[in-house]
Amino acid sequence: MKRIAMRKGLCAAVVVMLVLGGCGPSEEQRQIAALRDLVARDQRDPAAAQFRDERLVKGSALCGAVNGKNEFGAYSGFTRFVATKELGALVEGARSGAGGQFEFAWASFCAGK
Repeated sequence: MKRIAMRKGLCAAVVVMLVLGGCGPSEEQRQIAALRDLVARDQRDPAAAQFRDERLVKGSALCGAVNGKNEFGAYSGFTRFVATKELGALVEGARSGAGGQFEFAWASFCAGK
């Protein structure tokens, strides 16, 4: 009787492992993570970057807000960003968004969407 119970328990454990083993991040989640990494790289402390209000638009652009640390180690406040594989990361007010590139990208990808 114990052997049958052990076999059933073992079979159930194997089935659960197989089912959960196939559960990984979706393609959209992987894309968001890759685009977040682009934004975080431009931060003083990439590991401390905080994100909010994110949305993937047009299947390739991530729009949202990022909060990073300043030279004193304090968070400086959330600022808008746009990230694509083609453009890289553009953060409002940062050198990467200079020359009106950020505003153009935000209007093209994020505004009103």
